[in-house]
Amino acid sequence: MLLPGASEGIPLWIIEFAIATRENFGSYFWCIAPEYEPHFRESARRVNQQRTKRPLSAAALDARLAANGELGREAEDWVVAYERARLASHPFIDQVRRISDENVSAGYDIVSFSSETALYHDLFIEVKSFAGEKRFYWSRNEIATAEELGEDYCLYLVDRTQIELPGYHPQVIRGPYSALIACNSNSWEISPFSYECVHIGGQPTSG
Repeated sequence: MLLPGASEGIPLWIIEFAIATRENFGSYFWCIAPEYEPHFRESARRVNQQRTKRPLSAAALDARLAANGELGREAEDWVVAYERARLASHPFIDQVRRISDENVSAGYDIVSFSSETALYHDLFIEVKSFAGEKRFYWSRNEIATAEELGEDYCLYLVDRTQIELPGYHPQVIRGPYSALIACNSNSWEISPFSYECVHIGGQPTSG
């Protein structure tokens, strides 16, 4: 392919030392001399290896997911304790609990109460933990649940590096569907993480 450094005279040196030739001055491709071809091939191989992301084995992926799950559970347990402290005199304090283990499709992690006088669950909490950059993933099911529950649904953003500090409070986003999705929040950059592809008939296209 076209070689860099034309302004430095590199192509002229390549021709002078018979490293490579080309059909004419305007040709895009060079023909490497046989004795130098192994060097060029090895160089290309190294470039390809550097450009390829390090593969993640199934075991490593399982370990990463397990670690993330454990961090998530720790954050959820912390939020349960935080809510129980906030609602200390509530008569049903034992009903402030994590349900993510009972129903993974609920769309939230914890059921709680908005105040000490509320007798029915009216606060549904999805916990998102982070360390450093405030970033989280929000599934389609969670977003749909947030839209359905409106102001009764909350995102609790928990900084794992701060939860051991006295007086720490998570960031609470109440009614996050309206705050983040419907109103196009200027405080958050929201981008699709994955797409669901469903074949609905017709001939497949090729490109």
